[in-house]
Amino acid sequence: MIFAISISFFGMLASSPADTVIMRNGQKVKGVVVEAYKDRIVLRTIGGEEQIFKQNIKDVLYDLEEQNLTSVADFYLDSERYEQAYYYYQKALEINPDYKRARDGLKYTSAYLSGTGRREKISYIQRLNAERLGRKGVIISDVRNEEQQVRDRIGLVLKDVKGAYQIEEVIPNSPADRADIKKGDILAAIWGRPIRYMQPSEVFQKLLDPGIMEVQITIKRTYEVEVDNFPGGYANLIGAKMGYMEMEGLVVEEVSEGGPADMAGVRPGDIVQTIGGESVRYMPFRDIERAIISKKGASISLTADRDVVMWKRFKGGKI
Repeated sequence: MIFAISISFFGMLASSPADTVIMRNGQKVKGVVVEAYKDRIVLRTIGGEEQIFKQNIKDVLYDLEEQNLTSVADFYLDSERYEQAYYYYQKALEINPDYKRARDGLKYTSAYLSGTGRREKISYIQRLNAERLGRKGVIISDVRNEEQQVRDRIGLVLKDVKGAYQIEEVIPNSPADRADIKKGDILAAIWGRPIRYMQPSEVFQKLLDPGIMEVQITIKRTYEVEVDNFPGGYANLIGAKMGYMEMEGLVVEEVSEGGPADMAGVRPGDIVQTIGGESVRYMPFRDIERAIISKKGASISLTADRDVVMWKRFKGGKI
């Protein structure tokens, strides 16, 4: 559900901080889980945001049932119990069909389960090749590493920049190039799961999963949008209308063809993270409007997340 509002996202969250983090020492911490990574969560409390490592957490009870169901599904997915993960993602979507995190999880588990037969064939062929190379005296560990495979099969070269995975190079005519991924983009998530703080080998493995021909990633990109210098509201000045998505935050609803936002590369569905270098997570909508209007005749930076699906390249350069 997408709707335009004039209150802040923080206002929505702070009105009912009902998520409860139960620590291993028995302590209960109330707030709102605003980010969830594999090893930690970011919890918004009355005192501000704090990171809590999962090794110190016994359980997390979410305010919304679809969040609880998706949390269970994530647990099963991380445990490689795909049928159970599929079931709970599906249950979450029955409650809230617009819940992106559950939708992305269901896409991945569906693709994984449908690729089981192909994955078994690949595993069999790999074992045969290993045996054949072994008989010829070839050391298997000399096969190109995962980083090189990501470059060859997807067309991405990644660089760790302060804990984030920045795209350092996009190989021409590769799947990544055809998906319009750019140098300087940040790889933020794979199949809806944030990858910040993950080890590089784990990121590469998620990108290369041999049982799935496609891969969905989330890229973070910064755009410089020219702000027209004439009377009117923010939407007319930048040629784009924004609103709040219930679970995701500020989203681009509409983009006028040929307008400033369109020319900068902004697209409908982009989830806005910052405007003018300031996070919009807790920014009142009226402040967002003011920030844009104050830049009449100049430009304003906008950072947004976008989902991209790529078909991986396999042996022989074929997709």
